[in-house]
Amino acid sequence: MVRLNVFFRGANSHFVENYYDADGWHWHDWGFPDGQPMASALSAVSWAPEAGRPAHLNVYCRTNTGNLLEHAWDGHSWKWTVHAQPPPGFESPVGEPAAVAWAPFAPEYLNVFSQSNGGHLVDRFWNGETWIWNDLWNGQRQPTDGQVASTPTPVWFVDAVEQLVVFFASESGHLLEAVLGAPYPGQAGELGAAPDALTFRLVDHGLPPGTIVQYTPAAVAWDADGVPRLNVFMAGTNGNLLERWWGDGQWQWADHGQPPGSQMISPPTAVTWTDGAGAVRINLFFLGSNGNFVERWWDGGSWQWHDWGQPPGTAMGSQPAAVTWSDGNGVAHLNVFCRGENGALLEHFWDGNAWHWNNHGLPPGTSVDSYPSAVSWNA
Repeated sequence: MVRLNVFFRGANSHFVENYYDADGWHWHDWGFPDGQPMASALSAVSWAPEAGRPAHLNVYCRTNTGNLLEHAWDGHSWKWTVHAQPPPGFESPVGEPAAVAWAPFAPEYLNVFSQSNGGHLVDRFWNGETWIWNDLWNGQRQPTDGQVASTPTPVWFVDAVEQLVVFFASESGHLLEAVLGAPYPGQAGELGAAPDALTFRLVDHGLPPGTIVQYTPAAVAWDADGVPRLNVFMAGTNGNLLERWWGDGQWQWADHGQPPGSQMISPPTAVTWTDGAGAVRINLFFLGSNGNFVERWWDGGSWQWHDWGQPPGTAMGSQPAAVTWSDGNGVAHLNVFCRGENGALLEHFWDGNAWHWNNHGLPPGTSVDSYPSAVSWNA
C-alpha cells in the first residue's frame, strides 16, 4: 500500500501533517516539544534501513530557539529529537533544512544541510550509528565568489561512483555544487569503508547565460539507457527557467525562457518517472507571476509548457512540493502540493489519465503557514 505524507508548519507554530492511507486523507497536529515551536518550513525524507524492515520517515525543521528539530517514524511510532546547536567553533544553521537519505554503505546515511548565519554550508550527518555536526567549509574551503545564499538542494547521484551532490545559489548568483564522496582529511577510512564524515569538492558552475540564479534550485537524477543524467533547475532574476544538466560526461546550460504570459517567481520542484512505454519523464512545477500554477515537462522527446491557472476558490500562496509513485497496476501518479493564499492545503494530482484539483481545506484549529514537504512510500 502506497502512503503519502504532507508536512508543514501551522500558523500556530505546530508540526502539522496530512497523510493518505487506504482509508483516505487524515489530518494530524503533532504540536511541538516543550519550548520548541517551529520557525521554518519542513524537510521530509523516507527510507528503508534494511530489506524486510519497515520504512522510516524523518522530518526536520528549525525551532524558534535555533535548534534542529526532528520528528521520526521508525516503522512503529513517532519520536521527537531536539538536535542542539553545533559545538563552539561551528557556525549556527539558519533557515530551512534540506534532508536526504542515501546508501553508499550499510546502513543508510542521513544528511540534513542548512545555510549558516555566516553563509557556510552546515551538515547534520547520521553515519548509521551516531549524529555528527560538519561545517563543510571554513577559511580555505569557502567559495571565493561569495556566501551560500539559498537553501541547499541535495540529491544522490550514481555515476562511476555513488556520490551525494548538493546544489545552492551563492551570494553573487552563481550555481555552486558540493560533491561528497570520501572521508574528511584527518578522518579514518576511505570510500567504501563507512567513514565518520565525508569530504567534498566544490564545483562553481558560474553564472547562467544572461542572468543570475535566484531562489533554491531543484535537482533530479535519473538513468537514460544506462547513462546517468543529472538535471538542476532554477529561476533567473530575469524570470526565466534555467537548467544545468549533466550528460555524456559534461555539463551544459539551457535557458527555457519564460512560461507564456508569465514569469517564474518561486523555486521549482521537480520529479522524474517512467511511463508505460519506458520513456523517462521530467515534470517541473512552480508559481508564475500571474499567480498561476505552471508546469514545464519533458515528454521523452521535447519540452512543453502548461499553465494550469489558479486552484478553485483561491490562489497559490507558496512554492509547490511534488511526489511520484506507481499503484498496484503499475500506473504512475503525480501529486503536487502547495499552500493556498487562504491558508488551505492545495493539491494538483495526476491519476494516470487526467489532472485534478483537490482542496484539502484548513487543518483543524489552524492554517498552513509554510510551503509543504511531501513523501511517498510503501507501507
